[in-house]
Order: sequence, then structure tokens, then C-alpha cells
Amino acid sequence: MRLYLSCLLCAAATIVIGLIATRYIHSFWYFSPFYNAQTHFGLFAAFLALLAFLLHRKLPVLLLVAAGLVLALYPVARIARLADMATAQEVAGKPTLRLMSFNILGNNKENGAAIRDEILRSDVDVAIILEARPLESHLEALAARYPFRLGCHVMTERCDLMILSRRPFTSFKVDNLSDLRKERYMQVTVDVAGQNVNVVAAHLSKAWFDDYHATELWRLSRRLEKLQGPLVLAGDFNASSLGADMGWFLRQTGLRRAPNEPATWPVEFVEAGLAIDHIYARAPMRLSKLDRLTDNHGSNHFGLQAELIIDQPPPPSQ
Repeated sequence: MRLYLSCLLCAAATIVIGLIATRYIHSFWYFSPFYNAQTHFGLFAAFLALLAFLLHRKLPVLLLVAAGLVLALYPVARIARLADMATAQEVAGKPTLRLMSFNILGNNKENGAAIRDEILRSDVDVAIILEARPLESHLEALAARYPFRLGCHVMTERCDLMILSRRPFTSFKVDNLSDLRKERYMQVTVDVAGQNVNVVAAHLSKAWFDDYHATELWRLSRRLEKLQGPLVLAGDFNASSLGADMGWFLRQTGLRRAPNEPATWPVEFVEAGLAIDHIYARAPMRLSKLDRLTDNHGSNHFGLQAELIIDQPPPPSQ
């Protein structure tokens, strides 16, 4: 019986390891959950193999344990090269932008007032709200603090993606990332200490929706290539930075992530969840702080709040 259970556990561990390993040959969108949660699944495979070893002590089984651990840790080490966070000494005296990104869940109307108060209490410069319909009846109250808005019927047909700002927009744009969802790309330019900063908001399709996710990332990368100067990108990517296409995207665009991105989904898993909501920055914009909001206010995502600096001197006055 012990041998039989050990064989079953080894088979299960081998299948999980094999599914993860396909990304290093050719990534398949239908295996994307395994890629995006590679650390979780790698540790799970190693745990299954360890149980198999304890039931039937054969040294070759330890190779499965090792394979699971390698697959769990390798993407973390690889993606670490794409992380950047300014130190307290580097922040001193630099222009700062405070930003929130929060997918509040489109059918979360009963918590609209609490979310409104969370935004006002945060006192951020720019708030990026995804699935913003619960705030539709609170726009007037928000406008007192955030008079500049894109989305929720300003340049859009729907109340979905929305950017609120205390700073005026010197330019703005709304577009689609694919034909699956409309108006899920926004870019604005705001002035921070005399410098134009590009703030881009995006809401991507789920990574297992055919090849939409990879296509949307490619289109997003092409748009970011055209933007000059400090850049911050925030939103719901429905994928972790460990994902195969996400790694390509970060390397292609020069964006940098926080060293330890907070898990944002599912909220029930708290720290054991996945970081699928992101705030990225491209030089000379740098993250100096990234925190998860303490309350999800009925959403299936936690929100993020960041501080960013412009790590270059302002242009000379004319």
C-alpha cells in the first residue's frame, strides 16, 4: 500500500513539474496558471515528492523533490534582476508622486461609499480605479479632492477603468488593448515639479483566455515605447510577474517592479496569494514605496499604494 501511494504521489509530482517545465520549451496559454503560480506549484510538487519519499525511501525520488524546488525558486531569482526600489537616501529631495491602483470589483456597489472614503483618506496624487462602477454615484464627492478625471463617462462610454487626479492632465488618451474588452487602456500626462510624467493604466484579460493576454502585452509594450520621459504603469494584469509573457514584457519595456510585490489576489489567501496587480516604473521614474491596502472593501482584489520619485534633475528653466 505504501509503495502504491508513493507511486501515485510521484506521478502527480511529475505531472506538475512537467506542466511547469513546458514554459522553457514553448509557453502555452492554457498552462498559464502553472506559469504565473510557478513558485506555488513548484513547492507543491516538491511536497508531493517528499511525501512519496517518506512512504517509500528511494533516493531517486529525491530528484523530484529537487526538481520541484528548482522550478519554484528559479523564476524568483530570475525576476529579481528586474526589481528596483529607491533607498531613503535616494528619495531625499526628489520630486515625488503618490499613486493608488485598485480593482474594486464591478458588482461591489454596496461598498462604494467605503471605497470612496479609502481613496479620499489615502490623499494620493493619482488614483487608478478598475471596474469602477461602484463609484458611479460618488463621483461628485471624489471631484472635490480629485477634480481631474478620465473614465466613467469622461471620454468613455462605460464606467470601468478610471483615472482620478489632483493634478491637471496635460495630455490624455483612451484606447482598447484588444477586441475582448473596450476602454481598458488609459494614459495621461501630469506635471510633477515641472516635469511631465506619463501615467498609464491598463486592465488586461485573464492569462488563460486564449492568447489575448500575450497579444495585449505586446500592444501595450508598443505604446509604451512611444512615450518619452518618466513613466509609471499600474493596473490589473491578471498575471504575476513570474509569468512567461510578463517576464518578456518587463525586459522589453525596461519597466522595473518592487523587490517584494504584495499578493493581491485572491484576497482569501492574503500573503499566500498572487501578485497580479502591479505598479511598475521606468527610469527615471523609480518606486520608493509599495504597500497593499489593508482592507479590500468587498473586492476580490487588494489595492496597492505607491510612492515614486523622479531620479533626475529637473530640466533647466528657459
